[in-house]
Amino acid sequence: MIKESFLEMAKRHKAGDMLVQGDYQTCSVGCFNRDYGNDLNDFKALAGSTGYREWTHHIQEAIFEGLPEDDAKNWHVRFAEKMETVKDFDALYHSFMVGVLKVALPHDKYGVVQPVIDLHENYKDATPEDWENAKRETNAAGAEAWTGPVTLSESYSWSADAVIHAAIHATDEAMSADEVARNTVEAVAKAGDPSEYYSDEVFFVAWQEISDVFLNAKGGE
Repeated sequence: MIKESFLEMAKRHKAGDMLVQGDYQTCSVGCFNRDYGNDLNDFKALAGSTGYREWTHHIQEAIFEGLPEDDAKNWHVRFAEKMETVKDFDALYHSFMVGVLKVALPHDKYGVVQPVIDLHENYKDATPEDWENAKRETNAAGAEAWTGPVTLSESYSWSADAVIHAAIHATDEAMSADEVARNTVEAVAKAGDPSEYYSDEVFFVAWQEISDVFLNAKGGE
């Protein structure tokens, strides 16, 4: 029987220099799964062991892999600290979505992000039909964007494309939260100088912003 808390495990992983990106043997989710006796890449099993929502562990891993090495190790512990404060995972999800979509909003060329933000801000009153309408309208904007001319030199077009994908995923269930984050990071990276797109630093900055959004999201504290 495991006697350590999730946070105590996280601190031990970091202190023991067990965390290495790019390998489920040593990644953020993998280290916890090993302690719990689960398959290393089994997110569902990890959620069963922790009692946290599965989508949070997908976010945990996505951010861990997106940050610089030292920041990733710190994130491993900060994620565990955040989880100890969460009382309402629905509130956490919608608050996180609002924050991430606000990062994407300045790069929205088709007006698809704000309506989805509004739904997440008012999720308690939103109906299934509201979500379906938002998804349909966002997909329609995507169809318009994807039929237009796109070249590698038109970085704004690639950025807008990523924003649309983020908005579409944000109308899905919480399990798509990590895809919203990834597409928002892509949108931010692609909105800058095309010559810098493949720079790790551009992505590091964007992932740092996403990690801050998650840590500041309201979870019923």
